[in-house]
Amino acid sequence: MLTKCIECSSAISVRAAVCPKCGAAKGVECFVCNSLISPESNSCPVCGDPDPFERLDKISKPFSNSIDPPATQDDN
Repeated sequence: MLTKCIECSSAISVRAAVCPKCGAAKGVECFVCNSLISPESNSCPVCGDPDPFERLDKISKPFSNSIDPPATQDDN
């Protein structure tokens, strides 16, 4: 499967880490709008998101480790 280089628009393999024509790093998908953007970007040039690489696993999960599970009979 092929994708387009974000720098020179050449067709490159989705498995390639860099463009074989210009050497640009493969684009990274914006978390908000799914546009391919440069991994060096500080914000998404398409939607303007200030942290386009933030993923759900980075977002704090409330209650994840803040509450102890209830005691069971095996715990005593």
